[in-house]
Amino acid sequence: MSNHIHYLLAPRNAWELPKIMHWLNWYTAMCFNQMLGRTGHFWEKRYHSTSFPIDDFRRALNTVARQ
Repeated sequence: MSNHIHYLLAPRNAWELPKIMHWLNWYTAMCFNQMLGRTGHFWEKRYHSTSFPIDDFRRALNTVARQ
């Protein structure tokens, strides 16, 4: 498994991003732990996010291409 993943999100309100990331990290950790028969922390560190303008298509394509 890779040591990170990329999300390309555009929430309606920027202040919603931490809530969205919390839910995504919680849900994916729960699912992966269940699939692997594990318990406890799954992700090592808190997420790191970098924003860019919604019309920066080059940056968006570069983000998607790195997956």
